[in-house]
Amino acid sequence: MTLPAKRQKPASGILRAPERVYPRHRKWLRSHECVVTLSDCNVACSSVVEVSHIRTAANSGTGLKPRDSDAVPMCSLHHRNYHDYGHETWQRVYGLDLAKLAAEFASRTPDEKLRSNEGDGPWLTPPKPSVR
Repeated sequence: MTLPAKRQKPASGILRAPERVYPRHRKWLRSHECVVTLSDCNVACSSVVEVSHIRTAANSGTGLKPRDSDAVPMCSLHHRNYHDYGHETWQRVYGLDLAKLAAEFASRTPDEKLRSNEGDGPWLTPPKPSVR
C-alpha cells in the first residue's frame, strides 16, 4: 500500500524566532558562582547555581521566557528572591545591574552560536513600503 504525497504548506510570511535556548551557554553559566558574590552584601549563597533569566517588559511576555543571552548565574536562594522581589527591587537591594552582567556573560560565552545570534532583529517580516 502506498501513502499519498505530503502536502506542500504555503509560506506564512513570518520569519522564525531567533533561537532562545543554548545548552552550552547554560552549562557555562552554571559553572560560575552566584552573581550576588559581586555585591557588597554579606549574604550567604546556597550551593546550587541556576540559570536566572532576567525578565523585563522589553524581553519577555506572558508565557515567554527571555533568551539565554539575558541570563546570569544565581544560587537557588537569590533566584527565588529575584522572582519574589521583582527586577527593580532585587537590583536595588543587591546593587547589581543584571542587564550589564547578562550582556557581559553573553559576550564572553564559549557558545559561538549564541554570540552570532545576538544581533537578530524582529521576528516578523517587515511591512512592504507603500507606493505613493
